[in-house]
Amino acid sequence: MTHVLVPLVVLLPLLGAALALVTGRFPRLQILISTGTLALVTIVSIVLLVMVDADGPAVIEVGAWPAPWGIVLMVDRLSAIMLVISSVVLLAVLLYAIGQGIADGDRETPVSIFHPTYLMLAAGLAVAFVAGDLFNLYVGFEILLGASMCCSRSAAPACASGRASRTSWCRSCRRCSSSRPSALCTAPPAP
Repeated sequence: MTHVLVPLVVLLPLLGAALALVTGRFPRLQILISTGTLALVTIVSIVLLVMVDADGPAVIEVGAWPAPWGIVLMVDRLSAIMLVISSVVLLAVLLYAIGQGIADGDRETPVSIFHPTYLMLAAGLAVAFVAGDLFNLYVGFEILLGASMCCSRSAAPACASGRASRTSWCRSCRRCSSSRPSALCTAPPAP
């Protein structure tokens, strides 16, 4: 049973990111997908910790390829503890970000790329913790850093009204009371 759960800590965020990307026009559905996915990852991480503590380390060779050529995922007590801690923190930060967005009044102009990239960040972190060799650890860091760069770029204000970000199309500049958007705005000038 442990061998089935090991890839789930990586696959669930990847599948959740794909679903969140497809549902970009429905922000409430994106919130449901991302919080549900991270809640499932937290549950799987806790179950993995209990199982690894009782049965010992779990090693799985993805695709039944041996170690030099295949992807080896390994969970021991330390990696299981790190998975639990990181998934709880990721879920708490996501809930805070959702609450902060609601408090700021971002219901009309959400950043639709935040939830998929945040789930990719969770997948990269999980890959880094369950990697069985240095190459897969490097792949996990690449996924993690790519997603964190997207998340950090999407947090910067992009227009004079401050309602859109660099990675999203700035609709507010067309309706904004200011005739001149800020220098960071990527939208075409209002007609």
